[in-house]
Amino acid sequence: RDDTLDSMVRYEFVSEAEARAAKKEPLHIRPPDRRLIRGSYAMDAIQRDIEIFLEKRNIKQGGLEIITTIDKSLQESAERSLDKRLRSIERQAGYRHQTRAAWQALPASRRGNPAYLQGAVVVIENNTGAVRAIVGGRDADESKFNRALYAKRQIGSVFKPFVYLAAFDHGLRPETWIEDDRIRPGEVEYAPKNWSPNNSDGKYYKLVTVKNALVQSRNTSSVRVGDFAQMGNVNDVAYQAFARKMPMQASSYLGSWEATPREVASAYTIFPNGGTRYRPFLISKILDRRGEVVYQT
Repeated sequence: RDDTLDSMVRYEFVSEAEARAAKKEPLHIRPPDRRLIRGSYAMDAIQRDIEIFLEKRNIKQGGLEIITTIDKSLQESAERSLDKRLRSIERQAGYRHQTRAAWQALPASRRGNPAYLQGAVVVIENNTGAVRAIVGGRDADESKFNRALYAKRQIGSVFKPFVYLAAFDHGLRPETWIEDDRIRPGEVEYAPKNWSPNNSDGKYYKLVTVKNALVQSRNTSSVRVGDFAQMGNVNDVAYQAFARKMPMQASSYLGSWEATPREVASAYTIFPNGGTRYRPFLISKILDRRGEVVYQT
């Protein structure tokens, strides 16, 4: 403590008198269980946002108190749940890839970068955008890459509800019947000439209701729903939800483009919010060493 205070005097964060007074204060040791999220993916995300904020506002870091949106209980639950789920997959019969347990059993000199199964979790409060939990992998000490923020993957059928949203906004009804047969050459705009996606079950029905097409995640019907809504309108919804446009191609209706877990979680908040998406944030307030608010969301 005293060395830190001396450094703060040297860099003019506090006066010599303030440092002398602080050195006389009794030390209070924080219990280990209050260390919250240090060394975790959540702390990595928070640190990134802090650095961006301080750089933009030219504020010195010394003595700042950072109040985050993370719910400790929810964060710990998300971390446990992710690892539990991935362990259950690793225990399935016929699983041939490296498991976390096998990697951990290796001598440290032989481990290298882990190749075991990974995942991510992002929990966002719908009506504010506050990030309550963020997990970028199974252990930040074993793999620093924060998948919640940086791992882009094809979103696939996760995007279909947004396609249907655009169609509903332009007159399509859930009870409307729509063709479920194979896509014919030239039938759909923004599609290559012989492009014809398959349905996951390999089956094709002459007609299905729009509601069932969404519930059953029918590919051919969903492409026709997107074609009905028109590419520009679907792209408007994509921008509203993801804060960026999708590629102008028919396969985009099936989620052939990429997004991060945080982007997907944030996008889905438009449904309970009646079309409004609040920007996700991790820092709710920053106080300087005098206790004055220098930033508040």
